[in-house]
Amino acid sequence: MIKKEIARIKQALNQTFKIKDLGDLRYFLGLEVARSKKEIMVNQMKYALELLIDAGLLACKPALTPIDNHENSLLLEVFLSHIFKRTED
Repeated sequence: MIKKEIARIKQALNQTFKIKDLGDLRYFLGLEVARSKKEIMVNQMKYALELLIDAGLLACKPALTPIDNHENSLLLEVFLSHIFKRTED
């Protein structure tokens, strides 16, 4: 039933747009997508590894750095304001 509906949608899209079926989604915009019968899992492990490699930090050891919730929320607020400021420019 679902496969027929997907085929119908693809056909309708192909009538309006030139499309190509690339098969099951595996990577999209830095996200890795894995599917099972019960769930769809999305992670950014590949992207995170590429960041570590680019920054030369792949061989670094992790460290526990406790931070209280107040400081954490302040850091998050500063980070988000920086991100949204960049997208508005």
